[in-house]
Amino acid sequence: MRAPIRACAVVGTAVLASVLLSACSPPNQVDSDLKIPTATGRTISPAVTGDSIPGFIDCVSAPVRAPESLSLTCTDTDDRLTAIMWTSWDQDHAEGTGTRTLIDATGTETTTADVAVELSEPTETSQGLVFSRVSINDEVIAL
Repeated sequence: MRAPIRACAVVGTAVLASVLLSACSPPNQVDSDLKIPTATGRTISPAVTGDSIPGFIDCVSAPVRAPESLSLTCTDTDDRLTAIMWTSWDQDHAEGTGTRTLIDATGTETTTADVAVELSEPTETSQGLVFSRVSINDEVIAL
């Protein structure tokens, strides 16, 4: 009694598979030698797009050009540059001036105006071309 049920199940599965497979390609399909490339994935553009002018990643943010402020330490806000006025921004480096605010270990805050900032050493990243070196008054800042 089980044999006829099993035979019907096998035949039913074969018929169902045939119907499903025939739905995958149209009848009388003829393959062509002409192959048309199609998209195989999605390309996501970085925040800084276009030409070869680098951006800057402020710790973990998306790359931007000519930011108004920079964190000079990514662990806290004890050293930062604000009110930056950029005088140049090209494929090799960016220069400007800003106000540096530094809070020392005792909590004393020191503010210095007209501090020179330079971004340099463009590096290709997964988010595009970005400057990887920051200098303040000709002193390299390790980020």
